[in-house]
Amino acid sequence: MPFRTFLKAPQFKASPPVSRTLWGDAWRRFRRDRMAMFGAIVILLIAIAVSIGPTIYSTPFDTIDFAKSTMDPSWQHPFGTNDLGQDQLARVLAGGRISLAVGVSAMLVAITLGTTIGAVAGFFGGITDTLLMRLTDLFLALPQL
Repeated sequence: MPFRTFLKAPQFKASPPVSRTLWGDAWRRFRRDRMAMFGAIVILLIAIAVSIGPTIYSTPFDTIDFAKSTMDPSWQHPFGTNDLGQDQLARVLAGGRISLAVGVSAMLVAITLGTTIGAVAGFFGGITDTLLMRLTDLFLALPQL
């Protein structure tokens, strides 16, 4: 092998630039976190169960039958019954819908109010910013009082 060939730098082809987005980067980071993925799967399963479950498991959740009071779990009542004879699985599925609706509604209200207050404070600045931030501090401190 000639000496000149040995000193020659290897030639690499440049790969085309990868277009990266903020959402793509966030998704890649989210996928790498095992606990985040586990939590997302659990929430997804709960959402699927409470949205599809009542159509598949059609036992009424509000029917009272004292003859079936405090039954142990069985094929007829997988979670058992309470002291009024109501099916616990049907009640969990119905209550899950309400809980998810309340959680999503609270999140949407918080996002809307927070974005609006932050945008107004950032746009006007000065005394408006100070007043809105002190109002926000007051609402953040109230639950602790």
